[in-house]
Amino acid sequence: MKLNELRQDRTVKKWLSNLKPKRNKELAYLQALSAYTEYNNLTPYELIAEADGEESASVRMREREIKGIFTF
Repeated sequence: MKLNELRQDRTVKKWLSNLKPKRNKELAYLQALSAYTEYNNLTPYELIAEADGEESASVRMREREIKGIFTF
């Protein structure tokens, strides 16, 4: 997702509201999240739903999708 889309995303707004980062830190977070969502082709909500689903299904940490994404 692009930065302007992330700034309008409900999940991201809630996350940033809880964190209350300073302006530069918020921009860094949004840039990293933008790259991550673009790479995975998922919205922040979809990323959280996937993680929640794996946790509910008791998928072992080493077998979760996130591990495959960062294993090259």
